[in-house]
Amino acid sequence: QVIAIARRVDWAVWIYAAPATLLLLLTLIALGRLVALRAHATVLVEANWLTALARAQRRMGFKHGTALLTSDELPSPISWGLMRPVILLNSEAARSHHEAEAIIAHELAHVAGLDWAKLLLSRITVALFWFNPLVWVLAREAHQLREEAADDAVLGADIEDTDYARLLVGVARHECRGLLIGAHGVAPAKNSLSRRVRR
Repeated sequence: QVIAIARRVDWAVWIYAAPATLLLLLTLIALGRLVALRAHATVLVEANWLTALARAQRRMGFKHGTALLTSDELPSPISWGLMRPVILLNSEAARSHHEAEAIIAHELAHVAGLDWAKLLLSRITVALFWFNPLVWVLAREAHQLREEAADDAVLGADIEDTDYARLLVGVARHECRGLLIGAHGVAPAKNSLSRRVRR
């Protein structure tokens, strides 16, 4: 009987550990992708983007230097990092000079709000408590609220709301797949687009 109980305990451990390990592994892969993206990215030196970055940093009282990079390996802009934050633009966005203010304001709001750390903490929590559906719901809603807070920062920067809504619709087709990119981005998920545009 003791052996039977021990076997049941072993199976219970494996049933819990396998999904948790897989989810943690996906998080590590996502972090590895960020390292690789940064390594292959090019520093963006165009004046209008640097001006937009400086203006947004001044408006938000942001003291840290922020790396502004561009890459062909990315479907839409993203940001990550704490002490040395990075805003990484895809090539298409880097050519959209008229959207520089909105994109920078959105990504810098994520940086200033330490949203990358919150995202990682959320993913670790989901990995550890994967068996609880409420954890998944709360993680998804927290992600949505962080995006909406960044949207508010854009509108607070005197960006025209209809112009910004058009930007969201335009970049939605380039959504970065969340599980394999450990960062926030401008592009809304398909299921959150209408909510963000309505706001």
